[in-house]
Amino acid sequence: LAPPPPPPASYTVGDVLTAWVFYATLLVCAVTAVLSVKYLNAAMMLFGNSVVVPLYYCTFTLASVIGAAIVYDEFACMGLDDALMFSGGILAAIIGVWLLGGGRRPEASAECD
Repeated sequence: LAPPPPPPASYTVGDVLTAWVFYATLLVCAVTAVLSVKYLNAAMMLFGNSVVVPLYYCTFTLASVIGAAIVYDEFACMGLDDALMFSGGILAAIIGVWLLGGGRRPEASAECD
């Protein structure tokens, strides 16, 4: 058997719009966005915005960084010093979110008996 031909140097819009992967990715992105907004709104109904928004931002950023590191195989060439710096950055983000929203007490109700 002959090896498959190499992929083209660049893709045209027609190539992208006829590929099933494009539509599958578009569907996954749309479903993920709708579910994300749904759960973000539900969380804001239960907790304050000062807790939900930093936690959401931190979680999204952390997932994006780790996902990109997995896709581009950046963990394979990470030395001990890089791993410690990465772990320290994650720890700093978690502590920052905890300091922003974790130490607050519930506000007293303004209603009088």
